[in-house]
Amino acid sequence: MLAAQMAVIHTATMTFARRLANVETIEQQDSAERALNKLARTFAMQMEALKRYRTGGGGTERLPHLVGRGRALEIVLGASDFDGDTAERYGYVNRALPDAELDGFVDALARRIASFDRRAIAAAKNLVNRVSLPSADRLLDAITSFGTALTWPKTQQRIQVLLKRGLQLDGDFEKRWPALLGTLLET
Repeated sequence: MLAAQMAVIHTATMTFARRLANVETIEQQDSAERALNKLARTFAMQMEALKRYRTGGGGTERLPHLVGRGRALEIVLGASDFDGDTAERYGYVNRALPDAELDGFVDALARRIASFDRRAIAAAKNLVNRVSLPSADRLLDAITSFGTALTWPKTQQRIQVLLKRGLQLDGDFEKRWPALLGTLLET
């Protein structure tokens, strides 16, 4: 699912980059720049999430520990997007900040962490990872389950419908995602 979302975000990012090159007014330029900035940040965060997934565990294995069982089921089964404030309230993200504050916060946090001894940072991360990351067996079970689910006929049908409806092609596809999910097998 992350890969599909990344493809959509990348397409939308390129769409707004093209729009930025063809603006006619200052208002259009500001709007396109804001959208492009948000999309580029989203794509970068998705890349980081993909990196963490490969090295730190799958989403379904980690999510209940972050947000609790009920909310994890809501997120996984509901497959809806959440705004930043809701994601922060659920524990899905560490914090939601306005764009104007994000760079300053990240810079200050990165500088603070960088000022500590690297061995202490590594030891702290190792201790947290030991109690919060899933075992290799659980990850293998999840990967096997996911691979099996991709072979199911209804899954294949849904993927084909998504591709026909614009997945990986239509920059606005993600905005319609929640409405589309329930209609994938309608005739």
